[in-house]
Amino acid sequence: MKISKLKYWTPPAKDTLLFNVDGSARGDPRPVGVGGVLHDSGGKVLCFFSLFLGSLDAITVKLCAIQKGCDLCYFRDDLRGRKITIVYDSKVAVDWINREGFGSLKRMNFILDIHSKLRAMANTVVEFKSRASNSFADTLAKRAALGMGDFVDYGDSLCTRLCWAVVAAVSCLFYGFSAFGFLCLSLLFCCSWGVLFFAVAALTRFELVVFVFLFWLFVLPFFGL
Repeated sequence: MKISKLKYWTPPAKDTLLFNVDGSARGDPRPVGVGGVLHDSGGKVLCFFSLFLGSLDAITVKLCAIQKGCDLCYFRDDLRGRKITIVYDSKVAVDWINREGFGSLKRMNFILDIHSKLRAMANTVVEFKSRASNSFADTLAKRAALGMGDFVDYGDSLCTRLCWAVVAAVSCLFYGFSAFGFLCLSLLFCCSWGVLFFAVAALTRFELVVFVFLFWLFVLPFFGL
């Protein structure tokens, strides 16, 4: 199992997709949610999800997050044969999946289901990375745990861009991003243009942030950016 020391999100290698997933539990057991975002090597968002799962314990929701990431890849013909790395920030859960820990008999059904899908997708692996590099998936999971509505979206449609704008706003509330935080945030879901726009917006006025959102949602798509 590979353990990354990265402090922030970085895109995957060429011809590889990176699926960051996370789970959030508001107590034990309490309402839980899972979330994740799939990027290609260019940083483009291919899929993201935010799903409420009801009341589960904090350990089970970790496996549910990985399971959902596997499901979304397994049931899509255009993703099943791709080289995909599913990333989670729970070393315990990743160890169970990679059979490096003792596992959990209580949750064996989740583990076996994940194993079966990973065997069917020979190019898909599960890895551990730090929480700092998984912040957007964490935000999507927290959003779901709060009961803010379920969604699974693919592609780079206007709907996708709008959802990312909402997620970005929620991220700012949870993490209190500074100007540098805005810059890092834009790297997760924007093109290279977005990095510049968000850096300028964060260093000036809040009104400009609103302008950047509108510009990103409506103007850039018109030019195919």
